[in-house]
Amino acid sequence: MIEKRFPLTIFFHKTLLLFLFFCVLNSSLQIVFGAPEKSYRWEKVTVDRVIDNEHFLLFDGRVVKIIGIRAPDIFDPRKNDQCYARPTFRLLKLLLEKKDIQIKQDVTRKTKEGLFPRHVKIEKGKNLAELMLDQGMARFHSESPDIQYDKNYEKAESEAIQKQKGIWEECGAQKTHRLLKKYQRRHRAFQKKYAPYFTDISVGRVKNAISGNTFELENGLRIRLLGIEAPSPFDIRSGFRCFGKEAQNYLQNLIQHKKVLLQRDQSQLNEQKELLRYAFLPQKKNGEDLFLNEKIIRDGYAHVSPSLQDKLYETTLLQAQEEIYKKPCGAWEKCIEEILKKKSTESAGLLSTEECPIKGNISGSKSNPVKTYHTPKSRWYKKVQLEQCFQTEEEALYEGFRKIQ
Repeated sequence: MIEKRFPLTIFFHKTLLLFLFFCVLNSSLQIVFGAPEKSYRWEKVTVDRVIDNEHFLLFDGRVVKIIGIRAPDIFDPRKNDQCYARPTFRLLKLLLEKKDIQIKQDVTRKTKEGLFPRHVKIEKGKNLAELMLDQGMARFHSESPDIQYDKNYEKAESEAIQKQKGIWEECGAQKTHRLLKKYQRRHRAFQKKYAPYFTDISVGRVKNAISGNTFELENGLRIRLLGIEAPSPFDIRSGFRCFGKEAQNYLQNLIQHKKVLLQRDQSQLNEQKELLRYAFLPQKKNGEDLFLNEKIIRDGYAHVSPSLQDKLYETTLLQAQEEIYKKPCGAWEKCIEEILKKKSTESAGLLSTEECPIKGNISGSKSNPVKTYHTPKSRWYKKVQLEQCFQTEEEALYEGFRKIQ
């Protein structure tokens, strides 16, 4: 006898079989092609500071890598891109620092180096990488698997190339060649003008003293005394103000409008095109030349600055410094009390407004320190740990600290 089945039962069995079939098919596709990628949302963050043309630091401590670009850097192997490195850095500081922006994860959460690759949106929802590529401030760089906006980035770069923007025009090989030739001509002209002073021994007449260890000759050439370091008259740090002006006045009274003998060691010029020399002041009474580098140290207006190359008079200068430490005189004697008071205030950890009006704090790591300072008006002034004390905001800025409201 044949058993009759109801239509509803037959429909239920077919639906169940079809459902199981699609479940198996979906599992197989995931195994072959991988699971569907997760779509991340835009996250609102605040930027602390820009590190370079591709990375910036957030206030929560994360270092973000901008996805999709390879920006020009001072040490970029493509020499033609280097001329646009500083303008790019200045623009990023203007667009990002202390600003609220949005970042979005693509696929990679964090790299082995501890960086967070992210797409970045700035004001009015503009994509930062797309903006930089469109203005010719970077090259497109695809970083698999983070390729969500690669088509937009590639299109922005191609338009910049067609319009010859940024690095595609300003940093061309012809301009680089012209700048190089211009520099070479200036260098040859400088060498020709001051040729007599590049010998081992030369003579010049002093016009005036620029600082405690630098002076200018009547022909315009600047001489920096080897082996010593004196503070600049523009050094605004507490405890060092009197050093700079005192040292400059001392050297001015000692050698202004006088003839000096210049002796070369190993070094020739520094980056500021100052001639690096030992200087001697001829003496009529005993016939011996006065060694200015040593004299400035012995009278307490400079200290020894050791060099890896220039060691001709290193022992003499170090001996003079040991003697001045035993019997302080000159600027050391006048300014030492202020320096000691400043150090004792810092070591004691005094937190009052009168004793420490500007409180400095250093956070971050040794390789990447974050220096900030707080005034009494700052809401963090009483809570922050005192690591360095300043009398004025100018002193803090001079030391590389950044103000926190």
